[in-house]
Amino acid sequence: MAKLNMAEEIQVVPVLTVADIVATATPTRYINLSKVGMGQLEFEINFGAIASTDSTGEVVVTIEANDVNDTSTTDNNEGTITFNYRLSSAVGTDSMGALTAGAAAGAGVINTADNTTLLVYVDPAVAAKKYVRAVITPTAEITSTLVNAVARFIPRKAQASALSSS
Repeated sequence: MAKLNMAEEIQVVPVLTVADIVATATPTRYINLSKVGMGQLEFEINFGAIASTDSTGEVVVTIEANDVNDTSTTDNNEGTITFNYRLSSAVGTDSMGALTAGAAAGAGVINTADNTTLLVYVDPAVAAKKYVRAVITPTAEITSTLVNAVARFIPRKAQASALSSS
């Protein structure tokens, strides 16, 4: 029986450290799509507590595409692109939501979705640019947003030492 060595077959890249981003739009690091082999790029965005002043508060996740790996410029920015996503139920319930099409305007995670994971799937063919990143934006009603993110993909060339994803 063939054994799967996850460290060589799937590249996992931390793209956002655990942080309380409060009500600030926070981008992850860019991922170079030329490093992605077959399949899709997946962002795993983990939410802890999401606090809001009222029931309308939410966190919106969008995917941006760019020709340069530079968060300080938008000169070559394609803007936001479409994607698919699934939202888990809370920790310990072992349940995933349905696969849903995410518009370029993003996917909203409501303020009662504490301790959930949003899995975002990006098809490299959809992005006409070389790099993509997730942008996590709490609405003005949000008073606390504990979040972190990793990116996963099957690399073009699997090997024991992962290639740089940037």
